[in-house]
Amino acid sequence: MEDERLVIHIGPISSKGGMSGVMKLLIANPPVNYKVGHLDTYIDSSTLIKILNLFRIRRKLIMDIKSLKPNVFHFHVTHNFSWWRNLFLIRIALKFKIPCIINIHSGKFDIFCKKFNSIPGRIFRRLSKNKLIQFVVLEDRWIESLQIYANNLVCIRNPIDLKELSDRNEIEREDISLLLIARNDKIKGHDFAVEVLRLINEGGFEARLEMTGVKKNFNIPHDLNVTTHEWIHDFEEVRRKIKNSDFALSPSEYEGSSMSVLEAMSLGTIPIVSKVSSETVSVKELVVDNMNPEDWAKAIIKIVSKGQQRDLREKIKKTIKRHEVNHISNQWKDQYNMIIESN
Repeated sequence: MEDERLVIHIGPISSKGGMSGVMKLLIANPPVNYKVGHLDTYIDSSTLIKILNLFRIRRKLIMDIKSLKPNVFHFHVTHNFSWWRNLFLIRIALKFKIPCIINIHSGKFDIFCKKFNSIPGRIFRRLSKNKLIQFVVLEDRWIESLQIYANNLVCIRNPIDLKELSDRNEIEREDISLLLIARNDKIKGHDFAVEVLRLINEGGFEARLEMTGVKKNFNIPHDLNVTTHEWIHDFEEVRRKIKNSDFALSPSEYEGSSMSVLEAMSLGTIPIVSKVSSETVSVKELVVDNMNPEDWAKAIIKIVSKGQQRDLREKIKKTIKRHEVNHISNQWKDQYNMIIESN
């Protein structure tokens, strides 16, 4: 029997959004013969408080290294402050010679690497040559965009719990139900989704839209059926809303492996996505190559008019199985073992 090993996940587990969901899933479904722990790096406050909190996290990390003796750290990072914060902690781990997985969750990390006179890119390149570090990305296309900095990148996709993989039949509805699950960020496409709704209505179909991540001062046209939420904390409530919707919109310009898209796929809701999510959905009818809301509306109308929903759900069901959490957990086990045993 293998000796039990310890992996500690480091990242914003208490934050809103997909990365937190990924961390919780991986922690709840550890690889065989692995114990898991976590260190939360999230705090919703000013920049000064975030910096002060970083020193608290640093102390906790050193205490965990000395008392728990972890075999590997699994860092969950995006770009900007997330990168610099984690870099501060990664250097502590390297000082103690702890192997580190750096799991990049940002679809615009290649753009970030070119900022500040390419300083992030140069740091990325230097870290990638350290035998104690393995960078992991969420999609194969990210390997191509980042290969100028590292040629040993690995792709492990985001996980999803498929215990309740939907097998729902086409539901007869009087209207088309659209959903946008996102945090409050201008790049997430809330205004865009409202315009798609308007164009579907103008195309002769009754439609309604529900969105998360919307502040109270968001402008909603009075003639459109739009329901908004600043945020929904209950995960099961989010799942119910996804399952009760016909289409989930993901018009993001950068994010690819979106957890809201994966949840939609697992629950039988059809995602309509931008080209950055084409690898995630892997069904061409669900991808709109441009950010013209008229084309997004036409794609939805075409699916409804031709009654393609059941057919598309069958295609989606085949794709989503590669994200099944136990399958992904086994991939992480291989990665953990590899970096531990090579050091």
